[in-house]
Amino acid sequence: MLAVLYGIMKLDFTKDDGEQMTGHSIFVGFESDNVLGRRTERFFVKSDIPLPEDLKIGDEIDLTFNYRGKLESVSKA
Repeated sequence: MLAVLYGIMKLDFTKDDGEQMTGHSIFVGFESDNVLGRRTERFFVKSDIPLPEDLKIGDEIDLTFNYRGKLESVSKA
């Protein structure tokens, strides 16, 4: 899925069940049917999924998902 990167938020917290969560939330916009302009969404990027080193706000990125709808990779388009 092609999208434009609008924001990145670093995450590092402990869930109620004691599990440590690290990674990033990315905020993106993309073309979507029945939306005038861009649809926006937030996606969780696990710490084991690398973000491109030269990634900056406004870059066009390509997001890939597994068959369960979980984010698998982020690359510059």
